[in-house]
Amino acid sequence: MNDAYLQFMPQSMHALTIVALLMVRMLVAFSMLPMFAAASVPVTVRTAFTAGLALCLLPVVISRVELQALTPGMLMMLTVKEAGIGAVLGLLGSLVFYSLQVAGSMIEMQSGLSMAALIDPNSGHESSLISSLFQQLFSILFIVTGGLLAYIGMLFESYSVWPLQTLVPAFDSARLATLIVSSFAGMLWLAIKIAVPFVVLLLLVELAVGFLSRMVPQANAFFLSLPLKVLLLGVLLLAFCTVLAGSPASVFNATTYFQDVLFKVRAVAGGT
Repeated sequence: MNDAYLQFMPQSMHALTIVALLMVRMLVAFSMLPMFAAASVPVTVRTAFTAGLALCLLPVVISRVELQALTPGMLMMLTVKEAGIGAVLGLLGSLVFYSLQVAGSMIEMQSGLSMAALIDPNSGHESSLISSLFQQLFSILFIVTGGLLAYIGMLFESYSVWPLQTLVPAFDSARLATLIVSSFAGMLWLAIKIAVPFVVLLLLVELAVGFLSRMVPQANAFFLSLPLKVLLLGVLLLAFCTVLAGSPASVFNATTYFQDVLFKVRAVAGGT
């Protein structure tokens, strides 16, 4: 019995070490998603969630990592490498959230609501009204369209691109720089596409009120335009929410998005 116990201890420590290493990449990646980084999702919940995902990968990975190779120095370098990969994947996966935040800021700037701000209870930071609304709407859309499952699938597939036991991940620095730049450009382009209908219609209201103030100098353009723009913004937001409720996949297809991210990551790693 003592011999069996002595044989079991190294194996259990080996498994726990691999689970901990698997958790690093996924914990960093999930922590960069606004819906998981919020204060409404405690760190213990995130840790338990990623631990469950790591246990699912353990049978596949444990046979590829030798126990003798896991020295303290090796563990430290693998932890840093996994955290870096998780940060890259988390950034690529969360850019669509931040594009909505940028779009909300554009809309508020044009509607005159940029002066109104609130403390977001999820993040604990000052946030704008429209940006917070868009973040909440997209978080629901993310779940409804299978975004969470697609994001988990992308993280799982990333271990075949950048294996856990590889100390230095293979990547093309030029392609990685291009990927980051193109991803930020895509974020700004998505923000512009979302904000343009709101901004254009609100701008037309301002032009109409400006023309009216020229015809009737006694009319106060500011006090006329602000309620009209807020009313129009409410109607536009209602129409936007109706489109989301009717066909969420037409606005954002999470599976296609994360498959595209994984394809780009494979290209950076030199794969196909």
